[in-house]
Amino acid sequence: MTDIAVTQTEQPVVLRVKGLKKYFPVRSGFFNRSRKWIKAVDNVSFEVYAGETLALVGESGCGKTTTGRLILRAHMPTDGEIEIHDGDQVWMMQALNHKDLQKSRRSAQMIFQDPFMSLSPRMTVLEIISEPLILNGMSDRNQREKRVRELLTLVGLPQMYLNRYPHAFSGGQRQRISIARALALNPRLIVADEPVSALDVSIQAQILNLLKDLQQALGISYLFISHDLRVVAHISDRVAVMYVGKIAEIGATYDIFSRPMHPYTEALLSAIPEPDPHLESDEIILEGEVADPSDPPSGCLFHPRCRYAQDVCKTDVPELRQVAGDGQQPRWVACHFAEDLQLRGTQIQSREEL
Repeated sequence: MTDIAVTQTEQPVVLRVKGLKKYFPVRSGFFNRSRKWIKAVDNVSFEVYAGETLALVGESGCGKTTTGRLILRAHMPTDGEIEIHDGDQVWMMQALNHKDLQKSRRSAQMIFQDPFMSLSPRMTVLEIISEPLILNGMSDRNQREKRVRELLTLVGLPQMYLNRYPHAFSGGQRQRISIARALALNPRLIVADEPVSALDVSIQAQILNLLKDLQQALGISYLFISHDLRVVAHISDRVAVMYVGKIAEIGATYDIFSRPMHPYTEALLSAIPEPDPHLESDEIILEGEVADPSDPPSGCLFHPRCRYAQDVCKTDVPELRQVAGDGQQPRWVACHFAEDLQLRGTQIQSREEL
């Protein structure tokens, strides 16, 4: 199990993931026996610090959503450790029983991708946001309603919406309700799983700005899961790139975008659409298919699609290791030739300038 620190910071740790694994069995045959395993998440380690946003990015099926669900124990890990720190309280998520798991919800919450599917159509806004308060012992109805009114104001919704049902709201408004519910217990960490991908572009910007404002006001940390690198550039402090269940690269957002050190990151960045239709696209088209997590290739998982691959890439698995990047924060890359390659990035503003 690899224990790594992915950045140097004076901020306390809110989330620490060590050697996280999730293998799903593939069953077949007359007796429905497990013949092989899908390695959805395979030896993933990273940390999230107080008041920061770490974006987890990659293609569909790379394991980023499964990682988010493992952190909050929606799935039981196959192996590894998940620590959520809330002051003096440290929740070892992989070891919690049902009672303690419910208590841990005070420290960590989730925002889901589809705000309509994640809200019960039979419950009012008051009931939806009150639910975590009730489950955690707030029995006084007046006290709950006061807290819900505060949360609605915090996420930019009028208090007169209190007794309406989800179908009466737009997608952006429903996501604001989901955010209010996630904030009800004052968590230190929020796992946001593609929270704006189901929304119109204009509404996406509003929700992203709301999340940033809430982070600044409340000191929340986000694990922000997304496939949209434009969104990631806008909201994240650091980026972790996943490929077939493993971390390919971790670094500060500006450093990752301006100078990627893993060929897969370079290909992802090249696919960001340019706003000028007259510019000729220079997207890197990856050949072949994404590696099968139930039957992965030997060596580097990316080598069958990598235009820089050499013989060692076909036989030796690259370790996620710290390299000397150009930025002030350290970089972690799983590539044999990270220091030798001169990969093409894209220019973005730093988060403070966005």
